[in-house]
Amino acid sequence: WGLLAQVTSPSLVSYLPNLFILIILLLLSALVSGSEVAFFSLSSDERSRCRESDSSSEKRIIRLLDNPQLLLATLLIFNNLVNITFVTITALMTKQALGPGAEALLGVLVQTVGVTFMIVFFGELIPKVWANQNNLRFLKITAPIIQFAQTIFRPISIPLLGISNIIEKRVQRKSYSISVDELNHALEITTGKETSDEQREILRGIVN
Repeated sequence: WGLLAQVTSPSLVSYLPNLFILIILLLLSALVSGSEVAFFSLSSDERSRCRESDSSSEKRIIRLLDNPQLLLATLLIFNNLVNITFVTITALMTKQALGPGAEALLGVLVQTVGVTFMIVFFGELIPKVWANQNNLRFLKITAPIIQFAQTIFRPISIPLLGISNIIEKRVQRKSYSISVDELNHALEITTGKETSDEQREILRGIVN
């Protein structure tokens, strides 16, 4: 009852601005998560139709898709920033409401489960399912927001893309173009008479 009295006290009014911010953040998380699915689920016919359209919203969608790496980096940075801010605010609100002690630990546990549920269900699952079924309609709403975010986050996303490209080139340089058949053939050559059939089967399984 003491915990309930704390949460339902008149001081709850002081949390209203934070609650309003949390709702906005959850909505943004849903829009960004849905946009990720909507952008990359557009069929070639839908892209062609948007490219030939006179609609400014559809032209905006194509401009964003013309640089898919930058688009994806923007979406990931935006979504992670929103979710981290959401978690931080809810954690501070829980600590402020319950204070130190066992009640605070219980509050943090409840907050962690609750926040995870809200982000996954309302910020990820529902918008992605809906956006996948209504991708073009969804993008006409969210594309201006994503375009604005792309401009804002460009100083972060461009260096990250540069680092990603360097890593990708190094990985490709060190990769080997060898088939499973060639590996199996090499396995047959290198295993001698002392190697049992069971050991050969295990090695083949590892190769495959």
